[in-house]
Amino acid sequence: AAVAAATACAPALYVPELGSTLFAAGCDVVIERAGGERQQALLRRHPFPITALAHHPETRRIASASASDVGQFTNSEGPGECVVCVWDASTGACLVELVHERAGGCVVSLEFSPEGAMLLSAGADPDGALRVWDVSTGARVLAASANAPVAAAGWCTHSPRAEFFTAGADGAWLHSLRDETGTTGSHTVAKIAFDDLNDDLNDGGGGETTEGARRALKNPRGKNPPVCTAACVAADGSLFVGDSRGRVWRSPMRVGTSDEGAFSTPVPLAKCCDALGANEAVTAVKALPGSRLFVGGARRARVWINARAGRGWEEVGELELDGAVVAANFDASLGSGSVETNKPAVREPWGVVTTSAGSAWLVEIATGTARALVQAHPLDVAHASVKSLGHRTAMATVSVDGTARVWDCAAGAKVLEVHADVSNMTVRATRAAVSPDGTRLCLGCRDGGVAVVTVGAGVGGVAPGVQGPVRHARAHPSGAAVVHASFLRTGVSEGPTFSRLLTVAADGSISLTDVDTCECRQLFPGVSNSLDGSMHQRDPVVQAAVSEPAVGAGDVLVALARASSLQTISVTNLGSKCELRSTFKPTPRGTYVTAPGMCAWSETRRGACYYASRATGGRVVRFDAMKGEVIDVVDCDAGAGAGGPWCVAVTERAGRDALAVGTARGVEFLSVSDGDGDVSNRGSGGGVVIKKERSGTCAMANGARHVAWTEDGDGAWVCSGTCAYLVADPFGQLERK
Repeated sequence: AAVAAATACAPALYVPELGSTLFAAGCDVVIERAGGERQQALLRRHPFPITALAHHPETRRIASASASDVGQFTNSEGPGECVVCVWDASTGACLVELVHERAGGCVVSLEFSPEGAMLLSAGADPDGALRVWDVSTGARVLAASANAPVAAAGWCTHSPRAEFFTAGADGAWLHSLRDETGTTGSHTVAKIAFDDLNDDLNDGGGGETTEGARRALKNPRGKNPPVCTAACVAADGSLFVGDSRGRVWRSPMRVGTSDEGAFSTPVPLAKCCDALGANEAVTAVKALPGSRLFVGGARRARVWINARAGRGWEEVGELELDGAVVAANFDASLGSGSVETNKPAVREPWGVVTTSAGSAWLVEIATGTARALVQAHPLDVAHASVKSLGHRTAMATVSVDGTARVWDCAAGAKVLEVHADVSNMTVRATRAAVSPDGTRLCLGCRDGGVAVVTVGAGVGGVAPGVQGPVRHARAHPSGAAVVHASFLRTGVSEGPTFSRLLTVAADGSISLTDVDTCECRQLFPGVSNSLDGSMHQRDPVVQAAVSEPAVGAGDVLVALARASSLQTISVTNLGSKCELRSTFKPTPRGTYVTAPGMCAWSETRRGACYYASRATGGRVVRFDAMKGEVIDVVDCDAGAGAGGPWCVAVTERAGRDALAVGTARGVEFLSVSDGDGDVSNRGSGGGVVIKKERSGTCAMANGARHVAWTEDGDGAWVCSGTCAYLVADPFGQLERK
């Protein structure tokens, strides 16, 4: 379990020659440039989520390994195949694709050799744990097994021989790819002893063994070695190993520094310190300049220094992050010094630390501070809304566990987080909306209520945070979950004000909440909750859309999308009059595996609403709510055969509606005109089929669950899996093709 926890996800790396952060987002390798614009480049080739990354600065190469579905990869060599790609960091080209057989479905460690000529891969399955390839040719240099699961592996940087170490559930081992004759490709293995344990641990002095004899090292008389969960090599060649009990061990001399003609016994590891609390596994360890160690665990990260003068190792600071540390990579080019000699570093080191919450942090050792670089959700994102706040843009997201977060879109940093009430499933958030003045975060909940969070310094301020208690209002007495929340403009004389929150529940009820006083008023009752089974339980409203009026107009159209039908409600003068405007109930076209229903209002034609559901067979229909008739059917690629659309968002571009349609494959961008369409091609409900003017697809391995256009319409935020991506100027890219 400790080994599995230590290899939970791929690390984030800093690439100095590109001035960028390298991290994994699902099946994509993301290269994100540091600085204000935070431009991204995506490397796409992997069929499954990436679990390991590596970088070699001198050769400008990147390596990535993807997890595999064990059930799909069963061949003569066994299950658990993994794909390893080597990339050119400058061009983004894939140079070679490698296959790690019998990896147990996951590569836990990936590292280039010091000169960049070979690549080491360690898999989760001991039977096929170790692979080494020649990077230039793709030829396999080594295929070897291990006695137990491997948590970490790496090259011995100061060795004149091709040597590497492994650390895992059966202790630490030293491997050499050359035997005493100097033949590359041969594999010699020696166990590394732990000095504070019984001498029998090394089974007869820790002598040389071959791969075939290695499995005989059972150590029946001595103590078992520690369960090793992390390891690294220092700048001077010393080996540091962390174990499942929070201890860090060190080889006092360089490992892998034997002469060319002999493979000597590895120097035993001696305990440095009890770096973490009792029974708290070390999940990451990195040697820093100035005789310092960065040690990460399940609940904290600590920095230790070798004080010498008889005092040994001392703790110098502790860092609190948002989850367990799963990887730490520090830039050695910004600091120098020897762990052996305790010489001072020329410059203080800094690095990128990845946590189990899906975050990447820039850690500065000199100040003991951490700044968010890249953040995501630990669970899938269910909904997102984007709002401009002056010269900044905020995005509110809700994950499937009901936790709401607010992000600064320019900086990519998390500004605010409101955790779900784990003790009460019904009050967890389903929707989130930021007030246009940045002073409120409002959450629609599963019990039909609204939670109002006051933001202290305003979203994007210097010190944002929750100010005062979270206030709750019972917006929908039926208890149906909130499926839509948006602010309405209500002022005219002194400019618009945004104190009214309009919410729609799954039963079709519409309510208006004053976020200043938390007073609620139901505008439209929806469907009553009868004893024989309510309609909203059998065919609930799954999505709603509001056509925002001009300031002072007072007339709002609300679209309610169900699996069977689309209803439009007219709300006049902020609730003084509400009536059902029209209903569109298409004839079911069969049973399709697609989202129950979705809708979005046209930005160029008043009263026109885009709608897709199981009843339309996954086709996107444009419906005129004023006349109660189908206008046309949009010709998009996300038909029923492709799983149908999951979501749709509309903006205006050059006088036309620009659609972003989320599907299981990604997001399709369409530009459609308001013409008469092709009358020879009749669509669902009798409407003609209109042809898209321009279209393009952004593929995403986890699909696109929610799409929100930026307010200027130049980009779209797409929620896919645990991440939210900004697709910049998709139609501009189509025009340039």
